[in-house]
Amino acid sequence: SAFVGVGEHVVVEAIPGAAQPLVFDVTPLDVQELAYKTAWLNPRLEFNGTPVGVVVMMFNQHNRLQLKLDDPSLQNLELSGILRSDNVSALLQLLDTNFHIQAEHHGSDVIILRKAP
Repeated sequence: SAFVGVGEHVVVEAIPGAAQPLVFDVTPLDVQELAYKTAWLNPRLEFNGTPVGVVVMMFNQHNRLQLKLDDPSLQNLELSGILRSDNVSALLQLLDTNFHIQAEHHGSDVIILRKAP
């Protein structure tokens, strides 16, 4: 048997005819390799003319960090793109670049979105 900890992976090699037929190689994963191997855990969200209110709702379903629109007029702005559900910073950048919507952090788990002055 092999013990595999967080941030490690194991390769099991079968050796036909050997007294002990399996060889375990437990090695650590670097941060980038771990992110690549677990990327499937975070779905991609695809938007095609999707109202910002719906985009915010979709991101909120996937994250502890919650987004709130300060101005109801922002709800119907249409956004297109493909983003990872855990990449809130990419969404915030997209909203700022396309619509001049700024993010204001409130505590550790809420971001208020409002039109830039």
